[in-house]
Amino acid sequence: MITYHWQVSPGKVDFKPLYEQNGWTRYLDDWAKTERAIRQAASLAALEGEQVLGLARGVSDGETVLYLQDLLVLPERQHQGIGTALVKQMLGRFPNVGQVVLIAEPTAQAQSFYQQFGFKSVGAQYGNAMVLDRR
Repeated sequence: MITYHWQVSPGKVDFKPLYEQNGWTRYLDDWAKTERAIRQAASLAALEGEQVLGLARGVSDGETVLYLQDLLVLPERQHQGIGTALVKQMLGRFPNVGQVVLIAEPTAQAQSFYQQFGFKSVGAQYGNAMVLDRR
Protein backbone atom coordinates (compact mmCIF):
# COMPACT_ATOMS: atom_id res chain seq x y z
CA MET A 1 0.00 0.00 0.00
CA ILE A 2 1.31 3.46 -0.92
CA THR A 3 1.39 6.04 1.86
CA TYR A 4 2.34 9.72 1.68
CA HIS A 5 4.44 11.40 4.35
CA TRP A 6 5.64 14.97 4.88
CA GLN A 7 9.20 15.71 5.91
CA VAL A 8 10.60 12.18 5.84
CA SER A 9 14.26 12.40 6.80
CA PRO A 10 16.76 11.24 4.20
CA GLY A 11 18.37 9.34 7.07
CA LYS A 12 15.25 7.16 7.43
CA VAL A 13 14.72 6.28 3.77
CA ASP A 14 16.89 6.31 0.65
CA PHE A 15 15.93 9.00 -1.87
CA LYS A 16 19.02 8.45 -4.02
CA PRO A 17 17.48 5.79 -6.34
CA LEU A 18 14.79 8.31 -7.37
CA TYR A 19 17.41 10.71 -8.68
CA GLU A 20 19.62 7.95 -10.14
CA GLN A 21 16.85 6.13 -11.99
CA ASN A 22 15.39 9.37 -13.38
CA GLY A 23 18.79 10.50 -14.65
CA TRP A 24 18.98 13.62 -12.46
CA THR A 25 22.73 13.19 -12.13
CA ARG A 26 23.59 16.74 -11.01
CA TYR A 27 21.83 16.04 -7.72
CA LEU A 28 24.14 13.06 -7.22
CA ASP A 29 27.37 15.08 -7.53
CA ASP A 30 27.01 16.38 -3.97
CA TRP A 31 24.52 14.01 -2.37
CA ALA A 32 24.90 15.55 1.11
CA LYS A 33 23.75 18.88 -0.35
CA THR A 34 20.74 17.20 -1.96
CA GLU A 35 19.81 15.55 1.34
CA ARG A 36 20.00 18.94 3.12
CA ALA A 37 17.77 20.43 0.41
CA ILE A 38 15.17 17.69 0.94
CA ARG A 39 15.22 18.29 4.70
CA GLN A 40 14.88 22.07 4.40
CA ALA A 41 12.09 22.10 1.81
CA ALA A 42 8.46 21.12 2.09
CA SER A 43 9.00 17.53 1.01
CA LEU A 44 6.40 14.86 0.45
CA ALA A 45 7.43 11.24 -0.05
CA ALA A 46 5.40 8.41 -1.54
CA LEU A 47 6.40 5.25 0.29
CA GLU A 48 5.63 1.57 0.00
CA GLY A 49 6.96 0.22 3.25
CA GLU A 50 10.40 1.81 3.44
CA GLN A 51 10.88 2.02 -0.33
CA VAL A 52 10.61 5.51 -1.76
CA LEU A 53 8.40 5.52 -4.87
CA GLY A 54 8.19 9.27 -5.35
CA LEU A 55 9.08 12.68 -4.02
CA ALA A 56 7.71 16.20 -4.40
CA ARG A 57 9.82 19.03 -3.05
CA GLY A 58 8.55 22.59 -2.75
CA VAL A 59 10.06 25.86 -1.63
CA SER A 60 7.66 28.52 -0.38
CA ASP A 61 7.21 31.59 1.77
CA GLY A 62 3.78 30.19 2.63
CA GLU A 63 2.02 33.35 1.48
CA THR A 64 2.77 34.48 -2.06
CA VAL A 65 4.70 31.82 -3.96
CA LEU A 66 5.40 28.11 -4.06
CA TYR A 67 8.17 26.81 -6.27
CA LEU A 68 7.66 23.14 -7.09
CA GLN A 69 11.31 22.18 -7.36
CA ASP A 70 11.31 18.39 -7.73
CA LEU A 71 8.73 15.85 -8.77
CA LEU A 72 10.16 12.38 -9.15
CA VAL A 73 8.60 8.92 -9.40
CA LEU A 74 10.52 5.69 -9.94
CA PRO A 75 10.30 4.97 -13.68
CA GLU A 76 8.72 1.53 -13.19
CA ARG A 77 6.01 3.10 -10.99
CA GLN A 78 5.12 6.01 -13.26
CA HIS A 79 1.60 6.26 -14.74
CA GLN A 80 0.08 4.82 -11.57
CA GLY A 81 -1.19 8.09 -10.08
CA ILE A 82 1.74 8.65 -7.71
CA GLY A 83 2.91 11.88 -9.34
CA THR A 84 -0.66 13.17 -9.49
CA ALA A 85 -1.16 12.44 -5.78
CA LEU A 86 2.13 14.16 -4.92
CA VAL A 87 1.22 17.33 -6.83
CA LYS A 88 -2.32 17.45 -5.44
CA GLN A 89 -1.09 17.11 -1.88
CA MET A 90 1.66 19.69 -2.39
CA LEU A 91 -0.85 22.18 -3.80
CA GLY A 92 -3.25 21.33 -0.95
CA ARG A 93 -0.61 22.15 1.64
CA PHE A 94 -0.31 25.70 0.24
CA PRO A 95 -3.92 26.60 -0.65
CA ASN A 96 -3.54 30.37 -0.13
CA VAL A 97 -0.34 30.86 -2.11
CA GLY A 98 -1.01 33.14 -5.08
CA GLN A 99 1.48 31.72 -7.58
CA VAL A 100 2.84 28.23 -8.03
CA VAL A 101 5.88 28.09 -10.28
CA LEU A 102 7.82 25.20 -11.78
CA ILE A 103 10.26 24.50 -14.55
CA ALA A 104 9.35 21.28 -16.32
CA GLU A 105 11.02 19.14 -18.93
CA PRO A 106 10.26 20.58 -22.38
CA THR A 107 8.16 17.62 -23.48
CA ALA A 108 4.52 17.28 -24.52
CA GLN A 109 4.08 14.65 -21.80
CA ALA A 110 5.28 17.02 -19.05
CA GLN A 111 3.17 19.87 -20.41
CA SER A 112 0.07 17.68 -20.53
CA PHE A 113 0.72 16.36 -17.01
CA TYR A 114 1.00 19.81 -15.42
CA GLN A 115 -1.86 21.31 -17.42
CA GLN A 116 -4.29 18.96 -15.67
CA PHE A 117 -3.62 20.97 -12.48
CA GLY A 118 -4.09 24.33 -14.19
CA PHE A 119 -0.47 25.16 -14.97
CA LYS A 120 0.10 27.21 -18.12
CA SER A 121 3.21 28.06 -20.07
CA VAL A 122 4.61 31.44 -19.14
CA GLY A 123 3.33 34.19 -21.42
CA ALA A 124 3.82 37.92 -21.68
CA GLN A 125 1.50 38.61 -18.72
CA TYR A 126 4.06 37.05 -16.36
CA GLY A 127 7.14 38.50 -17.99
CA ASN A 128 10.18 36.59 -19.11
CA ALA A 129 11.11 33.47 -17.16
CA MET A 130 14.82 33.53 -16.40
CA VAL A 131 17.23 31.20 -14.61
CA LEU A 132 20.71 31.72 -13.20
CA ASP A 133 22.09 28.18 -13.02
CA ARG A 134 25.12 28.10 -10.74
CA ARG A 135 25.26 24.35 -10.19
